Amino acid sequence: MKKVQKKDVIIKFIPIIFIVIMLCLGSLTIYLWVVSDKSLIWTLYIILKIFGWGILAVLMKNLYIASYKDQLTNLWNNRYLNLKLKSEVKKIKHNRNTCLTIAILDIDGFKDVNDKYGHLEGDKILVGLASMLTDNVRQTDTVVRWAGDEFIIILPNTNKNDARKILERIKNKIEEHSFKYKITVSCGLICIRNYIQLSDLIMRADKALYKAKKTKNTIVAYEI
Repeated sequence: MKKVQKKDVIIKFIPIIFIVIMLCLGSLTIYLWVVSDKSLIWTLYIILKIFGWGILAVLMKNLYIASYKDQLTNLWNNRYLNLKLKSEVKKIKHNRNTCLTIAILDIDGFKDVNDKYGHLEGDKILVGLASMLTDNVRQTDTVVRWAGDEFIIILPNTNKNDARKILERIKNKIEEHSFKYKITVSCGLICIRNYIQLSDLIMRADKALYKAKKTKNTIVAYEI
């Protein structure tokens, strides 16, 4: 966990470092233009340079966002999950009047789908499910591909009952959806009102998921 957090801190400050470098280079360019003879060629050179920096800035932004995205589903990845949960748990620590719920979803029998139809078909299901999840959560919620066929939904300021209603609706839509192969999901849900360690939070949600997987196509919810 500590190694991941160190990488996250480095990546988090890349845009700031890049902006500082851009500002310094921009200031230098403007200074050189001011003290120059302001010829047409020099002016065009400055314009092209600024344009090139603009393109570079867009590329850097896209690369920065891509470092937090899952390549297959285009959902947020584990690196972003770590940063997002850290931020949300801090809010719990400083405001006892709020709560946080996370839910872990797992596709029932997904290994059988991969074994029977192949991993390409399995990937199609993962992409379709990812799309369904993002289409059926609120704007304040965050959907993450955690690992393999497991997804995490972060529901800020949402109590256990409200979160369960949201997940029941999502679970039912998945069950009714016309995927190429019929799938269902199990879900472990944990709601916290007091500060706990991130590893403990995920572990508790994972335990709830483990219990849900015993019966399949169900939701197990806890609150602490």
